Amino acid sequence: MKVYWAQEFRTFRGRRFTQAQLARALGITRRAVIYIEQGEREPRLRTIEKFKKLRSKHGKRETTTASS
Repeated sequence: MKVYWAQEFRTFRGRRFTQAQLARALGITRRAVIYIEQGEREPRLRTIEKFKKLRSKHGKRETTTASS
């Protein structure tokens, strides 16, 4: 199962957070959020764990997946 983090980050952030606010909440730079949202980088495991906690706190949406 592959997770599309770029889409996950963009969909979750939506109108809830600015890129800067999301970056602060995850302990990463705004530029890192931009790279992840553009699909240029995959988030680190630590960032994924923080993202999942933040998502569960602010309303979980289904993870976008594709079968391998």
